[in-house]
Amino acid sequence: MHESRLSRGWLERGRRRWLGRHGLKALFLGAVMATSPLASLRAEEVEAKTTSEPESGEFDALVHRHLGLFLARADRREAFEGVTLDGAATLRIRFLRTLPLARRDEILCDGLRWLLVGRLARGGGASALFASAPEVAALTLEFYELSTTVTPDAKGKYQQTRAAEPRARFRVNRETAGRLDTAMLPEVLKGKDCLVDGAPLIDELWAP
Repeated sequence: MHESRLSRGWLERGRRRWLGRHGLKALFLGAVMATSPLASLRAEEVEAKTTSEPESGEFDALVHRHLGLFLARADRREAFEGVTLDGAATLRIRFLRTLPLARRDEILCDGLRWLLVGRLARGGGASALFASAPEVAALTLEFYELSTTVTPDAKGKYQQTRAAEPRARFRVNRETAGRLDTAMLPEVLKGKDCLVDGAPLIDELWAP
């Protein structure tokens, strides 16, 4: 299947378009909006697993408070969903969500808004989370889709295997989030231009 990626040129065009539309307001949303190349996730399937880090519960609570992503308690979610802090001080949020082509831009816009503002728009978003967790250097929201395969074993019985395939990734660093005017973000991250205006505000956006 042909794979398209948001390119550096696409982000730069979006940045110029946004600056032209909003003028001096751009000063408050960081004139140094990130336009770095977008790295891709590994295309191979990732085995579903639960989180075991002792601090995961603490960070799960922070994500709930400031981003409001998960509407179900941790013990009621799919096994793959969760929150972990990796060795590079990046807080990874794994969220199961499909990315159908007909709704691609809408769902990517959701990812931008959920990361920067919060899903429920009451917890302050990424900036508030960084303020509450000084040990976190970057925040990554990853959308995955579950796939199921059924194969016969040597005894003729069928074995079911579930795996999670990457669909999108959104990353914002502490410094980048600190340059954003959180009061303006809800207005920027909505409507038909949400993706064009919002993608340059984060450090990385990848989608197939």
